[in-house]
Amino acid sequence: MGFFKDKAAEIQRDAHSTDPADIQRAADTLSYVLAEGGGTTLQTLQALTQATEENNRR
Repeated sequence: MGFFKDKAAEIQRDAHSTDPADIQRAADTLSYVLAEGGGTTLQTLQALTQATEENNRR
């Protein structure tokens, strides 16, 4: 789960920026996670969503 927690934190941080380069980095990171996450796209998105929720609780 560490992979997803790290990537979720990166995506969340970059997506909340007003800098277009940060927003593009968030999109690139999401594309990378979908490609490298293993399993189906749905399983990868579920893992990423769970990691984001866990990160938000901290």
